[in-house]
Amino acid sequence: MMDAWEASPHIADAAAATQRIHGLGLYDQWEKLVLQPLAKLTQLSKEAFPDPLAIVVDALDECDNNDNVSLLIRCLAAAVAVEHVDLRIFVTSRPDQPISIGFGDISTDTHQDFILHDIEQSIVDQDLAVYYKHQLGQIARTSRLDAAFLSDDAIQTLVQKSCGFFIYAATVCRFVRAGESSQSPAPRRRTTATPDMAHPPAPPSPASKSLSQAPRMLLDSVWIMGM
Repeated sequence: MMDAWEASPHIADAAAATQRIHGLGLYDQWEKLVLQPLAKLTQLSKEAFPDPLAIVVDALDECDNNDNVSLLIRCLAAAVAVEHVDLRIFVTSRPDQPISIGFGDISTDTHQDFILHDIEQSIVDQDLAVYYKHQLGQIARTSRLDAAFLSDDAIQTLVQKSCGFFIYAATVCRFVRAGESSQSPAPRRRTTATPDMAHPPAPPSPASKSLSQAPRMLLDSVWIMGM
């Protein structure tokens, strides 16, 4: 049975065999350091990887150069074509035009698109609940975190306050972790008071609801390659 780490020697050999590899173009580097080692590994072993390999590219829209964005998308598409490797590539980005065009040039047989604000709110809320339970559970194991934080009511209140945004949830968890790791009592009192069960959030008014939904139109899209 093969392990993905077995490709490491082939990558090292490719880097050593090509002088000034850092000066090559993006696609040439990708071909020598990723595509060729993967292909060589599968050729030598004569068997496929037992489990899918995953590559995650987050916030592709933050790449400043549109030409590099298009080239990177072509690199990722070429990786999916490597035989005997079940490669899955997970890309998140705002739907900027160069990125949408780049994925539009790839066969729909090899990728699937998701618009995150089209996903049902109940699914997002469920994912948020799982995230809160995991993160707060991790904090509780290493601190004196109030048990009220881990109750179903507290988790659901935090999910409601998040309004579908994981950046809100991540910020809350970082705040709680920072408060619990502090030796001063003040931050701990503030974190203990966060899930206010006596005063759940009021339903948003139509005006505030429309404002809270406006940023969702700018949320990330997700492309999954290697279907």
